[in-house]
Amino acid sequence: MVSSDNIVHIWNWRAGESVNSLEDLEESVLSTFLKGELVFYVLENQMLKIWNWRTTSEVTTLQAFSGQVLQVVNQNILLSSLGNQLYLWNLRTGELITNLYAGNPIDYSPDDAIQNAITTSNFERLIVGTTDGNILFLKPNPALQNVLRACD
Repeated sequence: MVSSDNIVHIWNWRAGESVNSLEDLEESVLSTFLKGELVFYVLENQMLKIWNWRTTSEVTTLQAFSGQVLQVVNQNILLSSLGNQLYLWNLRTGELITNLYAGNPIDYSPDDAIQNAITTSNFERLIVGTTDGNILFLKPNPALQNVLRACD
């Protein structure tokens, strides 16, 4: 999706052609994530930009963001990770909801980076995969579940 000249391309893989692109980025793009018509991309200056590739307009920017986008839930909640930390963001307000340390000293080393994470639709569980092949099933506490449901 990102070329060596720092252009974010949206491709029609069936036709094998670029259908839109985002150019003139001042910073290097570290990671991208596509959800429907929204492209989430993280810049080297620790900003997350959200771009609507159909309308070619910027939707919003989150400051002080680092890591990679893992999942967008109901267009309102963003899961991201950096190393062994899992972050939950409210996309409506741009605020960080919480930073979850996914570590458990019994079966999880803090050196293992989070590779991917998803949440169940009712926010009862977070399922986290780590770089060493572990899959963790985390249960958010009731207060966090209520915050996540309020963003829904």
